[in-house]
Amino acid sequence: MTGGRPDDLHRASDVTLDFVEELADSFGHAPVLAVVAARSELLQRRPAWRGGKPNATTLTLD
Repeated sequence: MTGGRPDDLHRASDVTLDFVEELADSFGHAPVLAVVAARSELLQRRPAWRGGKPNATTLTLD
């Protein structure tokens, strides 16, 4: 990933974020677990990731 450490998804390039989004959409009904952590700033860039996406769950921690 560019723009930060590998665990800083909120600093990742748009290409990387597109990949993560496509990953969630591409498996359909196949069981896949991908755990991604990021700061709340990520939701400013990708507001649709707040939840409500088919086949994906967003968990927000304080």
